[in-house]
Amino acid sequence: MGYIDDINCKCVTPWGEVKLKDAYINLGWSDQYKEEPKMKPTVYKINEMFESIQGEGAHTGEPVIFVRLAGCSMGCEWCDTKYCQEVHYTLTAEQILNHIEANFIKKPVVISGGEPFEQPIKELIEALKSKGYKVWIETNGAEEMPSG
Repeated sequence: MGYIDDINCKCVTPWGEVKLKDAYINLGWSDQYKEEPKMKPTVYKINEMFESIQGEGAHTGEPVIFVRLAGCSMGCEWCDTKYCQEVHYTLTAEQILNHIEANFIKKPVVISGGEPFEQPIKELIEALKSKGYKVWIETNGAEEMPSG
């Protein structure tokens, strides 16, 4: 007969000791011993972040913060941001938000690239909006816009 050793986080069975998580998975024991899965935050490939004046579209002339994501699979000859293939930083949405709040006066944030929709940007958008930022996306239109 086996027993649970909660103090040392192990399960002792007639066949040896296993970690509680493994005991739960392999032996199907009670939910009270199941470890909650830890979700890793999305890590974004960033080329650069800076303040500037929006130069395109309906908001031309407005001061903005650019979060330029790295990478684009299109390879267009006429691309004016080929340098965006380079990853200079890898940051979570929380780290991006912390950098913006520590370094810039609050204004709309433009997520640009490269191609922003080649990364899962929903978490980043939600983090920015939760702090009251307007968020605009600059895309080449080749990728489908995520729902939500």
